[in-house]
Amino acid sequence: MIITPIKTDLVNEGDDLFEIISKNIKKLSEKSVLAISAKILSICQGRVVEKKSTPFEKIKLIKKEADYYLKDAKLKNDIIITNNYNNLTINAAINECNANGKYILLPTDLQNLTNNIWKFVKKYFSIKKVGIIITDSKILPLKKGSVGTTLCYCGFKPLFDYKDQGDIFDRKLSLSKINIIESLGASTLLEMGEANEKQPLCIIQNINKIEFQKHVPNSKELENIVTTIKGDIFLPVLKNGIWKKGKNKKYK
Repeated sequence: MIITPIKTDLVNEGDDLFEIISKNIKKLSEKSVLAISAKILSICQGRVVEKKSTPFEKIKLIKKEADYYLKDAKLKNDIIITNNYNNLTINAAINECNANGKYILLPTDLQNLTNNIWKFVKKYFSIKKVGIIITDSKILPLKKGSVGTTLCYCGFKPLFDYKDQGDIFDRKLSLSKINIIESLGASTLLEMGEANEKQPLCIIQNINKIEFQKHVPNSKELENIVTTIKGDIFLPVLKNGIWKKGKNKKYK
């Protein structure tokens, strides 16, 4: 797999995302996946707010932006565990890095936006097989440091299924799926970075086990890549918390 980061100018509020793509990417080959940082989508959408002056106001904003948040579980430095886009994260993924003293919120209507980017890229670069992923970073339990993750995708099957295949000793696989979108999202963070790299785009090529599609993901396909808390393998850990629904109604 080959990952090529794309350096851009500083992205400002109100910039046109499609112009950023067309200006900075000269060529996109068939069977490529374009990774785009969620942060520049947020900035282009104007999803930037002034920093709150008190911890209480920040917590109020987190609960407003969260899909769900863990009740009565405020950690040090005013950190709250939240769930956004079916990602366990902290503080509703509100970002203060490279925000020029403000808060950058997650983008809205993300699946529709991702679908439209996919349609634009196909037409602009005259290609048929291409994928789009929207990436962010997160931290994992019991691990230090951040890793890349994928919030949204379009243009290819998100899972690779080993169904009816065995391992090298012909043992039937029980956990038989590879999450393609998360694997790709994790790999891009090393190239995009999180400091002053200014590389919010990555082109991923020579991807193994990927199958491109001719349509945007339908509701059934989107449902198949997530699970509920009750159906999750980590239920014994997750069920002990009291999850409250946040006020966020913007994500679709």
